[in-house]
Amino acid sequence: LLVLRLLLPRLLAIESMGDLYDLAPELGLPTKEELATYIDYAQALDLPTKFGLFLLIICAEKVTLVGEILPVGVVLPSLSPVLFGGVLQGTLISAFCAAVGSSLNFVLGKSFLYERVRNLEIFGQPPVKDTTWYRALSANIEKDGFKA
Repeated sequence: LLVLRLLLPRLLAIESMGDLYDLAPELGLPTKEELATYIDYAQALDLPTKFGLFLLIICAEKVTLVGEILPVGVVLPSLSPVLFGGVLQGTLISAFCAAVGSSLNFVLGKSFLYERVRNLEIFGQPPVKDTTWYRALSANIEKDGFKA
């Protein structure tokens, strides 16, 4: 079931890539010709290099939240079957890289940003940790945990 959940969107994305190429210039994405040259270059690389670069790009996208502005989350998983030699291989590598990128984003947020956000003062207001909404939210999360 998990494999179907991962494979089906990629198969549909591959099927609809022609439509994406038409919208590429408006979305700030490379044209079909530019993308073909990038793919040719990437296919010439060995597997560990491709995997490392793909992982680096996915992690950078997750940490910087570029995917909220540009459709990187659609383009990269759609390209992964082409880069890694098949839909199954591309799906597994893409899913693994997305999980690593999301985990990295969580660890960075939990370890480095947590206290900074709690102590953040905006326009002379009290720190976030002292506001009523934050205390109410924190109490609800402590009480209900995952449900919140």
